[in-house]
Order: sequence, then structure tokens, then C-alpha cells
Amino acid sequence: MQDFLESWLPLGCRNYKAKMMLFARVLWTLKTVRNKMAIKGVFVQAPSSIIFKFDSFIQRWRQLLRASDQATLDGWRAQVKGWMEAFLEKIRDRPLAYFFL
Repeated sequence: MQDFLESWLPLGCRNYKAKMMLFARVLWTLKTVRNKMAIKGVFVQAPSSIIFKFDSFIQRWRQLLRASDQATLDGWRAQVKGWMEAFLEKIRDRPLAYFFL
């Protein structure tokens, strides 16, 4: 964690607020998914669903950022969307059990 914060998110870095918001949303997403599994017994159906949940959190929280940070965040979202589309295309024909071996 310390290495991540010192290298990717050093205090005062470029786009600090947008990166901090992303970092907080990643942690929040993982916490909510973990709590659903631990407390309610609801398990993730596919790894990509965690990323979609994260994206929905980002869409709801982006309005709290300045316009310039929103634009940066939108660029990052577009990049992740491209990665997800490529990933989903690769795994489209694989059985779901493949991911949980």
C-alpha cells in the first residue's frame, strides 16, 4: 500500500484529486463486494462484474470533481472501457467455471 501511494499517488501529484477519488472508489467497490460475500453469501458471477460495479460508483461520484478532473476521469473511464471490451471479447466463449478454478 505504501509503495502504491508513494509511486502512483504522491501528495500533490498531477490529477491528485481525481486519482484519490479513483483509489477510494476501488477500495469501496472491493469492500462492498467482500461484504456481500461475507454477510449475505452473494458471490460475484464473473470478475468483470466487479469492474462494472466500480464504473457505476465512478459515474455517481464524478460530479463531485472539478470540470477538469471530470474530463481526466472520463478519459480514464474510456481507456478502461476499451480494456474491458477487449477482455470480454477474449473470454466470451469460455465457461464461467474457468474463472473460479
